[in-house]
Amino acid sequence: MVGAHVTVLTRSATPGSIGYVWNSNGEDGYDIQEAAGLSRGTRIVIQLKEDALEFVKKDRVREVLRKHSNFVGFPIYLDGVQVNTIEPLWTRKPSEIPDEEHAELYMSLSGRKDTPMYTMQFNVETPVSIKCILYVPKFMPQLDISNLTNFGISLYCKKVMVQAQSPKLLPEC
Repeated sequence: MVGAHVTVLTRSATPGSIGYVWNSNGEDGYDIQEAAGLSRGTRIVIQLKEDALEFVKKDRVREVLRKHSNFVGFPIYLDGVQVNTIEPLWTRKPSEIPDEEHAELYMSLSGRKDTPMYTMQFNVETPVSIKCILYVPKFMPQLDISNLTNFGISLYCKKVMVQAQSPKLLPEC
């Protein structure tokens, strides 16, 4: 946890709704109180711990937001600029997604400039609902595959990344 103290101020867009303030130091639980005069939306205020001052930098915050929340269904703004701008293609039918959109998502997630060699998209509905897109790159750099640490499949739940490069989803070499 990077915050010594976190405050969340929020109010629904529903006319006449009550606003709330949530406070926590991450150790002793939290408290929630009604708050008058809040505008609709959510504002998060984090008082950083001394060892987490890298998060004062906007670029670092933007990086974290894009990595973990790029696909949530509502806009996230940092200093008035929307940070999450990529649509989660796995929520759409494969026949509705042009190759250009797959290429854009692939380049965004992988940091590569080429397009994928293969794109596989599938849905499983039983016993749990799983929607998946798997991109296979055209070229792999010369690497010692036995020492790869930044390789794997990232897991998203409800459009939020919960684990990057999950090692247990691919077989070991």
